[in-house]
Amino acid sequence: MPARPDPEPRPRRGGHQGGGRGDATRDRIIDAAEACIAEFGLNGTNSTEVVRRAGVTFGAIQYHFGTYEAVLLAVVERAAGRLRAMLEAVQMSGRSVREQVTDIVDVMWSYYGDPQYQVYIELSMSLRRDPATSRRTVEIIKDIDDRSERLWHDLAVTLLGTDDDEAAIQRLLFATLRGMGVSRWLSEGRFDFDRERQIFADLLAGYVAQVRARQHPT
Repeated sequence: MPARPDPEPRPRRGGHQGGGRGDATRDRIIDAAEACIAEFGLNGTNSTEVVRRAGVTFGAIQYHFGTYEAVLLAVVERAAGRLRAMLEAVQMSGRSVREQVTDIVDVMWSYYGDPQYQVYIELSMSLRRDPATSRRTVEIIKDIDDRSERLWHDLAVTLLGTDDDEAAIQRLLFATLRGMGVSRWLSEGRFDFDRERQIFADLLAGYVAQVRARQHPT
């Protein structure tokens, strides 16, 4: 785990609340942290490399984030924000079962199949497990995960109603699409999994149709 100058971050919900140039500098620092972790891994990334790549000084990190740990937390928050925006954009009403399932599978794949997800999961797990991570950061990460979980739950309930297997379907979606994403990384993009996703969506749509038929018999 890279060294951090201060064990207790002071993220003001993302650091200094400036506008214009200040926001651009903040985003550049987060971009640099993401790029470094994607290229070197978390253990190969440190604040020195981040500020070098961002073209700023460490004072900019202190001003916008408070600590280096808060920069890493901002990377996690950005990735989770992308996922929530994708989930909120899914249109369920007025769609066929196949269209609903396809949209959910496509959203999950666009997230889990993105190389940036590898950055997010490595960073999130490391921050949780590192004893040097502040309690505040761990609590914020838990809150991030809880908010995303509620959105997934709402989509699953819309898809399945109150079926007993609703939680199992959520886990199946996660495990299958994340597994494909990891396999894609390991194959270095040699396999796109287009056909596999299509088969999975077909199987899931058939199951959902059976559930709905049981819930609303004609």
